Amino acid sequence: MIEYNRHIFDTIDNEDKAYWLGFIVADGYLNDNKHMLRIKLGDIDKQHLIKFINFVGGDISMLKSEKHNITKNTQWYVSLYSKEITQALHKLNVEQAKSGQEKIPPIETKFYRSFLRGLWDGDGFIRENLTGIGLIGSKECLEFAQQVFLNNLQVKPLKIYSHYNTFKIEYRSTKKSIPLILNYLYQDGDTALDRKMNLVKALK
Repeated sequence: MIEYNRHIFDTIDNEDKAYWLGFIVADGYLNDNKHMLRIKLGDIDKQHLIKFINFVGGDISMLKSEKHNITKNTQWYVSLYSKEITQALHKLNVEQAKSGQEKIPPIETKFYRSFLRGLWDGDGFIRENLTGIGLIGSKECLEFAQQVFLNNLQVKPLKIYSHYNTFKIEYRSTKKSIPLILNYLYQDGDTALDRKMNLVKALK
């Protein structure tokens, strides 16, 4: 049996835990019958899964790959089979088959920025040359993001649009709020998706 910290989400008491919780809300998958948490990413983001493995105290043998059924592109994933982790995530409002129904977990206000960066790394986007940035997810998650931006950056909320079975907000290049938001999310050297962090750095 591979050893890792099965109680890592019992208490969200630091920035890394808040970040990975946000990323799981966006990109994680729970299977209650198997007591499994799985995160699957494309080949370009393989390194991010290695960061997750290190975060939970596992080893590289936990990293698996498969070919996408349609595109045949390589995908990488990590699966944690742990009743302790799935139960802890349920207490944090993470549910099975949550797409479009994601909920905000009960965490301390001081961890909102890290949680939101994880959420943005999973379900957010940054268009080339900063023509727009946005977030896709449940209405609850988008309202939460906009409230955090309002409270911390005085960025006024946008209209929330339906987007297939989810919702979407997008800040256009005409908005002065784009650099404010990106600096707020990525200004420090905390855990982040390299692809997005490097894009933000290159645009400064």
